[in-house]
Amino acid sequence: MRWPFSYGGKDATARTLFACTPDERGWSYYMPSLAVPADKAGWREDSTAKGWAFELVKDKGNFDLITINPNGERSSALAGGAKITATLDEKPSRILISKMVRTREVHQYIFDSPITVYTTTRFGGLFARMSLMTAKCTKEME
Repeated sequence: MRWPFSYGGKDATARTLFACTPDERGWSYYMPSLAVPADKAGWREDSTAKGWAFELVKDKGNFDLITINPNGERSSALAGGAKITATLDEKPSRILISKMVRTREVHQYIFDSPITVYTTTRFGGLFARMSLMTAKCTKEME
């Protein structure tokens, strides 16, 4: 699928490589922090809100992770200051996203199986969390 979007302030045409719908449940480990007292730290079943989706796209040699909220609004990881490393020529295909803005976040997605596994590590700000989630993805690359 190809779709137009604004990339770096310029209109471009990007190609969707993977289109994903997260499962609604996964697990997160919350570390003691400002918002999480030590006695409340630990593993919890966690969830992704209904209606969210994400796509891995490539435009002019650059990879981006586009998050789509339940209202259909798109958000670019690159536009949000993320650095993206993708290894799609190896199996399994992987993408690593690091974002160091107000909070520090590292996301890793592993594609090429019926279920995509992704992890998120978030620290800084009010809480620190490591999550393991799954998603159903459609591979759309040629």
